[in-house]
Amino acid sequence: MDFITYAKTKPQEQRSVVSGALLPQKMLEIIHDIEGVYPLHKLIEKKSVSTKNHKAAWTKTDPALNWVSEGSTIPETVAEFAGAVFNLHKLSVTLKMSEELLMDSEFDLEQYLGDAFGRALGENLESAFINGDGTDKPLGFLQSCDTIPSAAANIGYSDIQGLYSRLSMKYAHRAAWLVNNKTLSAIARLSDNGCPLFQSTVPKELGNAIGNVLGAPVYLADMPDSKPVAFGDFTQYVCLEGTPSIQRLDEPYSETGLIAFVYRQAIDAKLLRSDAVLALEM
Repeated sequence: MDFITYAKTKPQEQRSVVSGALLPQKMLEIIHDIEGVYPLHKLIEKKSVSTKNHKAAWTKTDPALNWVSEGSTIPETVAEFAGAVFNLHKLSVTLKMSEELLMDSEFDLEQYLGDAFGRALGENLESAFINGDGTDKPLGFLQSCDTIPSAAANIGYSDIQGLYSRLSMKYAHRAAWLVNNKTLSAIARLSDNGCPLFQSTVPKELGNAIGNVLGAPVYLADMPDSKPVAFGDFTQYVCLEGTPSIQRLDEPYSETGLIAFVYRQAIDAKLLRSDAVLALEM
């Protein structure tokens, strides 16, 4: 972290900052902890990559198994493949602070930057992962997942049961609910033969889940009112991440006594199987 604090007095390390330097481990851990406030970050599949463009291929249909009697011909199964191209988008956050604060020996710079960058990243990425349009940002899962229209103007038991029953069994063991605060209040008022649909009990290993509906964990997210509930296996939403870097900028703000820190990272994400997540459309 010295290259950030003492960049003016350590010219060799200052040169390494021109193109950005790797984040210190403590700052990375702080950023990741704050991202955990946004549950979707924990539910999706994340992979680290070193280049900007990637192609991914997967089977659209699962292989068919057959019972075969002794001596009979083994049927052949032809796999149907699909593919996606990931073009990593640049995500950048700039934070300005005074030189006096930076030189304060009691000031924990790594903690401060980690907190600030973590909050900005968590909110920005969750918005993109949910409803991003794919232009200079990831394509949100709501843009490509299967949808089910609501049976009425207000969310009812049949809507929740419809999402639950329509999800393929191959995704059920990892399925989770994403809802916004308004929708959670509506679901909490629903019941099945007198038994509340929403239960506040949840296993400790599920971390920041707030409860369960029909046995599947429920997480709060900034879901839009037009599609306030999503249910499915969010590991099918894959995020590719480049290595994050941080850069200190002195000259542009030297006359005002400010110093800027720029966080950069390249990211893209896509839902690989549209049937893995179902959204309720109001």
